[in-house]
Amino acid sequence: MVRKSDKRINGKRFVFWIRPIVSVVLITGFIFALTGCAKQDSKPSYQKTTYDYDDYEIGSLVLQISDVSLSWSSSSYVKCTGKVKNTGKKTYTFVKVKGAFKDYKGDVVDTDWTYVVGSEGLAPGESSSFSMSVKKDYSIETCTVTILDYD
Repeated sequence: MVRKSDKRINGKRFVFWIRPIVSVVLITGFIFALTGCAKQDSKPSYQKTTYDYDDYEIGSLVLQISDVSLSWSSSSYVKCTGKVKNTGKKTYTFVKVKGAFKDYKGDVVDTDWTYVVGSEGLAPGESSSFSMSVKKDYSIETCTVTILDYD
């Protein structure tokens, strides 16, 4: 049985429902063209950024800790003092150090932390002192100080 929409081409049945599909594709393309969904310009929409790696530095490497010492006062605390010097090229703010108070085997007995500088910052070439303390423990022999944080 041959339907009205079917026709034979070279002896084979060819369905003419392809015409509506082609129409839909053409209409969709026209809509994309009108709404701006067509092909974009070949220029990128971003700007190329260049970085000057000479200005890049790692704070924990340029903030150098020195003159660390322990003192046992007549109070009930062991005190660790020292200095931090900025050997870098930029100012660092909110520099925070951590002290690990250790026994003779190198095991950590107690820890403390403090800010070396706050919002005023530590400019290139400047030094600042710090002091931190923990409850007195006669097994404490050393204090290892590390840079904990900075901005």
